[in-house]
Amino acid sequence: NSDVIVSLWSNNEILGFGRALSDGTYRSVLWDIVIDHNHQGKGYGKLIVSAILDSKRIKQSEKIYLMTSNQKDFYCQIGFKAVSSQHLLIKKYKN
Repeated sequence: NSDVIVSLWSNNEILGFGRALSDGTYRSVLWDIVIDHNHQGKGYGKLIVSAILDSKRIKQSEKIYLMTSNQKDFYCQIGFKAVSSQHLLIKKYKN
């Protein structure tokens, strides 16, 4: 049910993909920007994020969010900024 889905292929091999959700006006969230391990470091992640950000649905958003566990530096290089004025809260339904 994602609003935007981008995948990158070479012949019949998927190199990477990404997706985003948006309310179309105020907020969008980037999810699952993934590049195959053998193809990392070639600029494919930037291509996928750029394609998502250039999509009409995402461009209309006032703010674009993303969460990452270990790629903060990558996203900062392409224009995202760390925010300390907001807090991430999680509710788990299953242990």
